[in-house]
Amino acid sequence: MKQEKLNRRDFLKISALLGAGLIIPRKLDYLLTNNEPWPKVDIKDLSPFYRDILLRTPKTDFSASGIMQMGVVENGVTVMREIPVDQTNFNKKFLDLLYRYHNPGWRFVSDQPIGLAWHWFGDRPTDAARWYPNGTAREYIEGGLCGDNSVQFVVGDGVPEPGQKALDKKLSIVQAEFPDYQGNWIISAHIVQVDRSLQTTHQQYYCRAYQSLLKEYGFSDCLTGTIIQRLYQPGFNDKPNKQLVGIEIQGCLFNDPLSFPSPQKLANVLAVSLAIIKRNRISSPAFNAYGHGELDLLKSDPGKNFVLGMKILIGISALVSGDDELKDLVFGPFTLGGKITKEKAVANYFSFVKNYFSITASPHSYVYYWLRFFEFENIQELVSRNLKTNSGLQTFRGI
Repeated sequence: MKQEKLNRRDFLKISALLGAGLIIPRKLDYLLTNNEPWPKVDIKDLSPFYRDILLRTPKTDFSASGIMQMGVVENGVTVMREIPVDQTNFNKKFLDLLYRYHNPGWRFVSDQPIGLAWHWFGDRPTDAARWYPNGTAREYIEGGLCGDNSVQFVVGDGVPEPGQKALDKKLSIVQAEFPDYQGNWIISAHIVQVDRSLQTTHQQYYCRAYQSLLKEYGFSDCLTGTIIQRLYQPGFNDKPNKQLVGIEIQGCLFNDPLSFPSPQKLANVLAVSLAIIKRNRISSPAFNAYGHGELDLLKSDPGKNFVLGMKILIGISALVSGDDELKDLVFGPFTLGGKITKEKAVANYFSFVKNYFSITASPHSYVYYWLRFFEFENIQELVSRNLKTNSGLQTFRGI
């Protein structure tokens, strides 16, 4: 019998879907024989708000050694160059311990999916003027992430530049942790260990929201289908610092429109997030990317509105791109293993993100304001028009 070999993209597609823990298709060959293309949206059709952010977003990926790279034009050709790196003391300490004692417990989990966590740095303007007077990357890492604080990336609103000289310029994008020699992230220090009693006492309302929505959208595993749900369940890892790649974002109080991040800062966060999503096969960021406050109920950063905005931006960026691998990760789980079309899956991604925000945020005036701020009705109409679907962004309610 002739055996067919998988190409790289099909292999990655299957491994991403299985790794997400949400999709175990009845017939894997559907993924190999389904030639339905992912929808695409032209950047020219976006509103000025989104077009501006995407045009500011540099192309990013990772080098073989695990350092983030950004695209720069040299002699008329785009080449990838490493972003500045300023390693935290915490990361230096644990890399040394890892190499000295070979303790695998200090590496990221390898038997579960990896996710993403966003934070605000917490520096008010008065604090920043005192502690980070020049606003440089070096000041923020060496003065702010000292001691036992550590996170993989720190982002500001400077225009990104490659190379170590950028450490002494306005904070834009900087990598603050090295992976190990095999390219694995090691334990970090940006989120406390979860308190599982919050789940048993029904205080972890984010997990309940995901359970409800996963069921509503037709997913088979509603109880442990997301990383956050697993973190609160016995038998799974309970340390977010071993499973979530962290991004600290300069500033604070993003819930206030007056202190909400600038377009350049949003573009920088988006650039880092997209590279992490692809490197760590995060599928889907609709339910495996979180704000700090979702995992530590004593925190509110970076704001539920910010998480909403980033998930919308990730979806729009994927739609505008010609990157089918990214689309597989972002939208793929919403096909439910091929039970619904890719067009409908894209629509359901945006609908899911909106519904999660509406369930978990309050009051209604806050929800209404930020949905308008992010022009969700316009996105709804754009997606519906471009995907040529009669159902638009209506919630998927079963098979």
